[in-house]
Amino acid sequence: MNLKRQQQPSRVRYLVVFLTTCMAILLYLDRYSITLLERYVTADLGLTDEQSAIYLSMFFYSYALAQVPSGWLTDLYGARITLVLYILGWSLFTAAMGFVNGFFMLIAVRVLFGITQAGAYPTAAHILSRWMPISTRGTSSGIVSFGGRIGGAIVPVLTGLLMVWFMPIGNSSNFQSDDVRDVELFTTQLLQQNSGNEDDASVEALRLAVLDRLNPRLIERLKLSRSAEQNEELSEKLEQEFNVLLAEDELFPAEIVSTLQLPDQAKSILEESTRTPAANERLNRLVLEAIFPGTFKELYGRSWRTIVMIYGAMGVLVGAPFWFYFRNRPEEHPSCNSAEIAIIRGPLGVTPSSVTKMPPIPWKRIILNFSVWCSCLVQIGTNIGWVFIVTWLPRYLADVHQVPLKERALMTALPMIFGIVGNFLGGWLTDYMTLQLGARWGRALPIAITRFGAAGAFLLCVFTDSPWGVTLLLCLMAFFVDLGIASIWAFYQDIGGRYVATILGWGNMWGNLAAGVSPMLLNYTIKSYSWNATFLTCAGCFLAAGVISLGINGTMQIDEETV
Repeated sequence: MNLKRQQQPSRVRYLVVFLTTCMAILLYLDRYSITLLERYVTADLGLTDEQSAIYLSMFFYSYALAQVPSGWLTDLYGARITLVLYILGWSLFTAAMGFVNGFFMLIAVRVLFGITQAGAYPTAAHILSRWMPISTRGTSSGIVSFGGRIGGAIVPVLTGLLMVWFMPIGNSSNFQSDDVRDVELFTTQLLQQNSGNEDDASVEALRLAVLDRLNPRLIERLKLSRSAEQNEELSEKLEQEFNVLLAEDELFPAEIVSTLQLPDQAKSILEESTRTPAANERLNRLVLEAIFPGTFKELYGRSWRTIVMIYGAMGVLVGAPFWFYFRNRPEEHPSCNSAEIAIIRGPLGVTPSSVTKMPPIPWKRIILNFSVWCSCLVQIGTNIGWVFIVTWLPRYLADVHQVPLKERALMTALPMIFGIVGNFLGGWLTDYMTLQLGARWGRALPIAITRFGAAGAFLLCVFTDSPWGVTLLLCLMAFFVDLGIASIWAFYQDIGGRYVATILGWGNMWGNLAAGVSPMLLNYTIKSYSWNATFLTCAGCFLAAGVISLGINGTMQIDEETV
């Protein structure tokens, strides 16, 4: 009976994949918490749009440049120690975001955050190459990448809920110091009436209600040209005036307010037959923010520091279990029996994990490998386009379509959810096509087809005016992108041998250098041209990536000691 049990292979490799997937969930949860918080961080620290684009980019630059060194450290010292250090490191710098007090401190924290996150996916590829047989590497790579997209899908919704949760109605809704961000913009919005646009009629009526109640002397001062110091003084005066207005029971006509796009909390207050003074102040504050967009720091934004500190603390929940359960090689794990090791090793019984001393990295073979360069260029084109959904999509929804916070959070999360489906199917797709067509086209075709699909989705955004229409097209784009990710990972595992983490880090480095360029490039196209020009730019990058991906060849091995 005991002999029969010993002959059944253990299932340690599956738990290893599960722990690695949990790491990927945390990776994206911490990485893209900034997506929904960007506008609040920018407002709180008084940054310009250009500065915002820079700090978003700095993460990708440091992340990119640390890919190869972090992958090399994993190949040299093993995944157990390095991945735990990476997890704890990026969690520390996630929490540190909550203490920044200026632009340069923010840049420093984002750079260190990028460096510590850089080793996550190269190390994940290293783990899978040692713990999974070649026949399931695509599927297991898809599952781990799938975890990243789960984190990306969770973070906008969770962040939106936490922002509201940390600002209950009982908290003061009063204007605080520096809550009036832009006096010039407020003046323009307040005094510019009779646009002739029926869609703006409700907003104009509510602005008139504010105009009628403001101190006439203050209004006259707003009409005059003035210095920056005078604007600062006017900001303080406006904050005082607004706090008086917030206490009014009928500041705005309910029948007009009900036509606005407002947060759920405001809608709930409107439905109440009687309101507490705190609820009335909260409603008035949220309406003011809705009818004067960009003028004030948004009330919900006050909680962003607490949220990033909570996300940072989650690192211990993933790092500790990984340290106590994971081992660098199946042979070292007390629960991994010989039958499971035989499955992992395959018929040849040789894997990179059997090497006790790492030879020097074969840089010449890496640099001269045409297929590796094709994969790098594919990642460059892919990342420039894909990064739009984790940087500027929330702003697009807020600025172009005035989508409320909770709905905006949901719409930002949806592309990640579609990406989850793509990741899940992509692993199976590349394993199946490799079985049918071999490593050459089984890796290249899924990448090419999915890049062309993503290009088409972005192109259709140009002809779509609806926020939900654009969101659904970006969901399709994310699905296509993630459908091809497992093929890229499996390609690196096919050719990498003992250097999987290093080579995957090399490819990721180029992709994330492009991701660093993307926020500033797309911000330039938005400011200088239009949102449609941005969609076309992303479509062009995906189209180029699709053509180049046809040069990827999984048989062009860099290290022959592989399975």
